[in-house]
Amino acid sequence: MVLLLTVLASVVMAEFLGYWIHTLLHSEKVKFLSREHMQHHLNDYGPGRNQRSNPYKDSGVGRFTFLGLGAEWLVPIAPVTAVWVVSLLLLDVPLWLTLLSAGTGLFWGYLMFGLVHENFHIEGTFFMRSRFIRSWFIQVRRLHDIHHHKLTDEGRMPYNMGICFYVFDRLFGTYRTTLGPFNAAGLEQSRKLYADLMKP
Repeated sequence: MVLLLTVLASVVMAEFLGYWIHTLLHSEKVKFLSREHMQHHLNDYGPGRNQRSNPYKDSGVGRFTFLGLGAEWLVPIAPVTAVWVVSLLLLDVPLWLTLLSAGTGLFWGYLMFGLVHENFHIEGTFFMRSRFIRSWFIQVRRLHDIHHHKLTDEGRMPYNMGICFYVFDRLFGTYRTTLGPFNAAGLEQSRKLYADLMKP
């Protein structure tokens, strides 16, 4: 029971932290993190463009990545994980349970933000061929497409920050199920914000 509760709590914590890290990447509060992330959002799978390709357009090519994650993810994940571990140890959680918790959280994050997210953008992904998860995958991929297409007038993409589960989007008001009219002015503003990223 302790193991099961630890794993479940760690998955929920990973979803919560992943939501806020992803929100940070779209906020411009730490400019180089946002800039790195917007390579994926403006050049590889930009608003108003096809969100599928084969192979996946990896924005990490030519820069440091680990398990498919670029510095924009790794830089915030490292201190967040350290705080996670230290907090549990200060609460007298046994070391093996602390490591299980942190390991579960990191593994879950990799599955969601690495493996599943990448497959959102792959044409003909194996997820579409699985009769067990195909309908679920289509639904969450559609919500992720909205994340890539729906812009504010300031050029931000602050909606559907979860990857496969949108509980925290619902809680914090960033959940959207429809695209609405495409915001061309918002895209132009985003291109101005990240003019140095734009490919000719």
